[in-house]
Amino acid sequence: MYQSLQPIPFRWARLIIIPFVVFAGIIALFVKFDIDKQLAYFLSHQPGGFPYANSDSYEFWFHFFPKRAISGPLFVAMLTLAIALIPFATWLEKISNARWQKIFSRFTQLNVVCKSRLWLASLPKVTRAVLWLTVIAIVFSMEMIGHLKRASNVYCPITIQVYGGSEVVPLDTITEPFPTFASHGGQCWPGGHSITGFIFEACFFGFYLLGMRRAAWTSLLVALVYGNFLGLTQVLRGQHYLSHQLWSSILCWYFSIVIFWLAEKFNHYRQSKLIQTTKL
Repeated sequence: MYQSLQPIPFRWARLIIIPFVVFAGIIALFVKFDIDKQLAYFLSHQPGGFPYANSDSYEFWFHFFPKRAISGPLFVAMLTLAIALIPFATWLEKISNARWQKIFSRFTQLNVVCKSRLWLASLPKVTRAVLWLTVIAIVFSMEMIGHLKRASNVYCPITIQVYGGSEVVPLDTITEPFPTFASHGGQCWPGGHSITGFIFEACFFGFYLLGMRRAAWTSLLVALVYGNFLGLTQVLRGQHYLSHQLWSSILCWYFSIVIFWLAEKFNHYRQSKLIQTTKL
């Protein structure tokens, strides 16, 4: 799959160092001015507590709807194109299980699937490979964020007693904006809802790899704006500290870098093997 890939035009040092410097600078401001605790205290002491904490309509439009109606279908579409159609459609057709064959035949009879297969079959291998890498980076980001959340000992503001919740967590033990970890904790770090947008930072690398620089930067901007918007909606509900979305954003960025960097190294390895074989 990677054999046709050209050397990836990424300047890894810039992609790693510059975001880290920006992130570290912002986190330093959060520490100096205690932004997380101050904002959580301000919001929790509004009349009725955290704004929109008990609003069903707010929950639907700013939590359920963006995840289920926007990001979900977009990711499923990418996953369908990358996995179910190309390049494994031929292999899937060879599975002898009768039940699977029945399901697969119904799926491939869908008009949109047939047209997609014809369209994808006309694309260069490099395009299909990049689509695969982008999907893998998205899945990897989601899984890693999920593992970190399950391991974190960070309680959401709305659950802490000083902010109107029930958990007795003294303010001087809250380490925001830095996380702590334990086997049984609050599991509130990093922001899970905001990654609904941040996971699509992987599209930056995909578009950039295909030489579509403007689309790459546009997709990155959209992912950052969308992810931060979703993160802010959770901050207003007391479900996260403000810094949580910063962590989610930078983590998704570096998780994507891991996938595309490994792909580059694997591609170079394959090319060197081909050159050695040709010489022999």
